[in-house]
Amino acid sequence: MSKILKSLWKILLWALLVVLLIIRWTTAYKQWFVTDQKIETEFTKYFDEVSVSRIDIQWKSIRYLDVWPKDWKIVVMIHGAPWSFYEQRWIVSDPKFSQGYRFILFDRLGYAGSQIGKSVKSIKEHSDSTMGLLKKIWITKDANPLIVWHSYGATIALKMAMDYSEEIAWAVVVSGAVDPDHETVFAISHLIKRQPLKFLSWPMFWVANDEKLAHVDSLRNEVQNYEDISIPVQVIHGTADSIVPYENFEYMKKNIPTERWDFVSLEGKDHALHMSDPEVFVKAITEFSF
Repeated sequence: MSKILKSLWKILLWALLVVLLIIRWTTAYKQWFVTDQKIETEFTKYFDEVSVSRIDIQWKSIRYLDVWPKDWKIVVMIHGAPWSFYEQRWIVSDPKFSQGYRFILFDRLGYAGSQIGKSVKSIKEHSDSTMGLLKKIWITKDANPLIVWHSYGATIALKMAMDYSEEIAWAVVVSGAVDPDHETVFAISHLIKRQPLKFLSWPMFWVANDEKLAHVDSLRNEVQNYEDISIPVQVIHGTADSIVPYENFEYMKKNIPTERWDFVSLEGKDHALHMSDPEVFVKAITEFSF
């Protein structure tokens, strides 16, 4: 009887593993990879001219969406983790953007259409690849681009303000994780960094986790040259942020040169402002910039 129970237990374990593998591989791309056609269909609801393209930056492919015409005010949006640029439709769908704004949206390296599952752990590399994309599609400071977004994407925007003040005009940093002494790492991060749990998780989750675990070192080594910021920067943060502590807001207040800042503290607001309060982004883009 004991042999039968042991055999049954092994069969159940293997069956569970197979079920998990099926769920993982059949939902990963449906859940996180939106096709070019669906993206174009969605964004043409808000803009007349929409184009989804791919471009190679240092042998890495980046998928991006460009909303025309070229002579409109340019807004470059950098998504957080573990999202893709498709989530930004909640922002750009605002009627205020139907005329006068050209949006450049893209999947960050490792996410969705930009080599999904291949982690890039360096904030500087993300910053450089973003600028490489903009230069390849002929975006320069003369075009007055605004760099804006949220969470890990906000950290990249701040890094770009440090390294590329000559190429960009403005930066908006929303819920940015920039203080190495107040980086929140959850217990599950240490579990899913190892096999087989990493393999069983969705690719964009493990990319986000790789970024998270490397974030403190990347901040200390790559995001400390605040004195190099020579463009206006707006910092927005919720006081009740449960993912990126409010101390990050105070950290930026201490470090960003005072003549180049505009700080907005949102009382009682949590982290996912792009979902709960998209008007925060709309206001930042339409009032602070240009």
